[in-house]
Amino acid sequence: KPADMDPVDVVLSGFPCQPFSGAGKGLGVNDDSGRLMNATRDYVAHHLPRLVCPETVEANLSPKHIQLQEHVEQRMRDLGYNISRKTIFTRDNRILQNRPRVYVVCSLEEQLTRTVTFPERIPSIKVRELVDPRTPDERPGLPKPRHARNRVRGALERVAKQGIDLERKDIV
Repeated sequence: KPADMDPVDVVLSGFPCQPFSGAGKGLGVNDDSGRLMNATRDYVAHHLPRLVCPETVEANLSPKHIQLQEHVEQRMRDLGYNISRKTIFTRDNRILQNRPRVYVVCSLEEQLTRTVTFPERIPSIKVRELVDPRTPDERPGLPKPRHARNRVRGALERVAKQGIDLERKDIV
């Protein structure tokens, strides 16, 4: 019960995606795990944290589930929250997933008045850029232990033997 829980300033939440995505049956709230968001909603309604940031699958914005997403966001507005939402392709931000995710930021009007800014795409880097003959002092971010650099170089040599062009291959 929310009344038995301590209040916090920030709530970060994610919900099982299978009830809403193509990875599951797409039953939405007709699936038991599709109703888990209610626990977060009840907690937020009781404690009114300054910031609530739920993350979900892009399928919640599909015609099949958009009414639920809009209902949840309206409930947050009714509680006094400002809502900002953006779909972000995780791979574009060096997160090791390759799928779009929906990030929602809900802030209380009287406590947080700053405009929400979502991250822009972070450029991917080439594998070759990770290994450099320069010393760590000459190139920030290069592993300092010599054996770590040797391990990376060895791995790159094995990859090159497989015919993978390291100058063109992007990594996240």
